[in-house]
Amino acid sequence: ISGGAYLYFVQGKDLDTIMRGHEGGRVPEPVVIEWTKEILDALIYLHGHNPPVVYRDMKPGNVMLRSSDNKIILVDFGIARTIEPGGDKAKTAIGTPGFSPPEIFEGRPEERTDIYSLGATMHCLLTGIVPLTPFVFKPVRMLNPSVSPALEAVVMHALTIDIAGRYGSAEEMKKALTELSEGTAGKT
Repeated sequence: ISGGAYLYFVQGKDLDTIMRGHEGGRVPEPVVIEWTKEILDALIYLHGHNPPVVYRDMKPGNVMLRSSDNKIILVDFGIARTIEPGGDKAKTAIGTPGFSPPEIFEGRPEERTDIYSLGATMHCLLTGIVPLTPFVFKPVRMLNPSVSPALEAVVMHALTIDIAGRYGSAEEMKKALTELSEGTAGKT
């Protein structure tokens, strides 16, 4: 991330390729949940830097499943940037339009920008539909009724247009997914 460039070869397949190998391009819910938790671990690490590193280009094509151990690896850090808290200097508006939230086009990315893009990635993996129009996502279950209402709620929460309405952090989103996968979502 800092101090120079490093180039590593990751043996495996990107999630876009894997998705296309599933019937209708739809990856099963338990697989998407596990992959997402691994991606969130990477985001927790990146966002935990001082200043935070915002990935800015989360999409299935930039996430690899390493063949040696079936671990998720983020690739293509070409547009990842540190974001100074409270800084008013706008960053370059860059990213993949269908996977990017409004603030990326305003040049003001922050940690919750990655949460939105991860929600768009999950939506794509669960429905098999690559988003072409920015900010337009039908409810997941409308496109894939086999997805649980609880997972649909997590995805749609991450895809909230208003940045303040999204999960506040990668940790918060991971907690919601962990509770869902452990069957404790909504229980007290």
